[in-house]
Amino acid sequence: MELENGYLLRFFSGMIALEEMAEWVEFEEKCCPFFGLGVETAVDEGVIGLRITGGEGIREFIRAEFAGVKFG
Repeated sequence: MELENGYLLRFFSGMIALEEMAEWVEFEEKCCPFFGLGVETAVDEGVIGLRITGGEGIREFIRAEFAGVKFG
């Protein structure tokens, strides 16, 4: 899902564990401190959301870094 200042990526149950997502966020924060990162859960839907936000030009940067991921 496209946001004004980034994206919200949705991962359905079984695709990735919440612990794995949290570990990825921890490492990514060290690598790319210009990202705003957040993890959201929707227990009733079985979804883990990864919110990646930032300043001007961040959506283009995210698209380049996540080449092959369908956004939209």
